[in-house]
Amino acid sequence: MLQVTEAAADHLEKLITTAMAEQELDEHKPMVIRFVSDAAGLSLMLDIERAEDITFDHRGKTILVFDRGVSELLADAVLDVKTSEEGTRLVLQ
Repeated sequence: MLQVTEAAADHLEKLITTAMAEQELDEHKPMVIRFVSDAAGLSLMLDIERAEDITFDHRGKTILVFDRGVSELLADAVLDVKTSEEGTRLVLQ
């Protein structure tokens, strides 16, 4: 099962807050970050939670979701952050 570090969870929460403000989305409609799989590999997108999703909560709210197919790809992974001169980014290890 995917492990999410505290630093990665904090970063995901900030990404959601920033994206919602930039897109002027309704703060009462909870948005999450979704892992999706396509021909290019794994990517992240802003989305809503679906009933069949596997979820990760942080500070009492869901911040990260993915479906069962993606869960197999993430089985032994750790989601963390890396900070460099270019900024902070999420990394899978």
